[in-house]
Amino acid sequence: DDISELLRKNKNLPEIDVEIRPDDVASICVTSGTSGASKLVVVTEENYAFAINAQSKMFKLEGEPMQLLPLHHSFGLVPSMLVVYNYGYTNFIAKSIKSFIKDLHTVRPKALALVPLFVEKMYKQVMDNARKRGIEKKMARAMKISDFLLKYGIDLRRRLFKDIHRAFGRNLEVIICGGAALRPELVKDFRTWGIEIVQGYGATECTPVIAMNRNEYNRAGSVGIALPDTEIKLSEDGEILVKGPHVMREYYGDPEQTAQTLVDGWYHTGDYGKFDEDNFLYIVGRKKNLIILSNGENVSPEELELEISKDLAVNEVLVYDKDNLIIAEIFPEEEYLGNKEHFDAVVAKINNEQPSYKRIAKVILRDTEFIKNSSKKIVRSKNIT
Repeated sequence: DDISELLRKNKNLPEIDVEIRPDDVASICVTSGTSGASKLVVVTEENYAFAINAQSKMFKLEGEPMQLLPLHHSFGLVPSMLVVYNYGYTNFIAKSIKSFIKDLHTVRPKALALVPLFVEKMYKQVMDNARKRGIEKKMARAMKISDFLLKYGIDLRRRLFKDIHRAFGRNLEVIICGGAALRPELVKDFRTWGIEIVQGYGATECTPVIAMNRNEYNRAGSVGIALPDTEIKLSEDGEILVKGPHVMREYYGDPEQTAQTLVDGWYHTGDYGKFDEDNFLYIVGRKKNLIILSNGENVSPEELELEISKDLAVNEVLVYDKDNLIIAEIFPEEEYLGNKEHFDAVVAKINNEQPSYKRIAKVILRDTEFIKNSSKKIVRSKNIT
């Protein structure tokens, strides 16, 4: 109303005639810099226009969503905000982490946009509540029954797991998730409860989505299939390369870095990946994070981190090498702070299932959380000394 009144009072304002060209700079975005220095990504009008339409084609949103994401980040801005507007929906933004559950009950959204950190916390909240109430075995039986009935088209999930749905606002049907790896068994359990997790993969340099799962074409553990008109291939060493209209124009003021990252039109992601027989993409690890031991063996720390994080006592974990030894540094859940015996046992069990070169040599417990960026991802460069 204030803006309308201002325009009425200023009838003689000059008309602004702007021609928008596809290659015009729309924004300059800062990368998260989890494993190195942040870079300035030049995103064009064409990048945004293509990204919004392509992502809208991949996923059908039904109902107004809520998000708990930083809006200055590409994931928070494009798939979680601009794409929602393209669907014609209102988007609700949670006030803060502390008010998240309260906001869920106020908004009662059908969809949530979250980074894996918060999905993990939701999962652990459900499992912890079941343990405290002494109903773990009962819930496990209900999950087996639910999965069995679904094979015959009988869906009783909202009735069998009504307490879980009530805890998350009653209407939640889907969680849109990206930004880091998510355990396949977690995705499967949420599906058993009646909440689908649609996981995707991307980079700020690709505005940001490269691949994503779909409503009815969804594979746990995978980050989905390529967006329309997007090419994805693997280099000889397994690095994910991307080409498409959503790939950035350049790094601002850094032609050398641009030339290293954009080669013959292919964006080099710095991530290792693999495809299954149906062209679903799986992320194996980050090139810069790869542990190369003195015996020549390569170890992906993300793979070990996912295994360790399965334990409900683990809040956060970081795996790295020091003096040619693989270290697991863990920030426990509050009731397990200082309980090194528990985590030594967790790691010993994992080691028994690994080849000798992949085994974790030492467990370190910390009493404070890891340093994270604004996207709630652990910044390795600041946590590994």
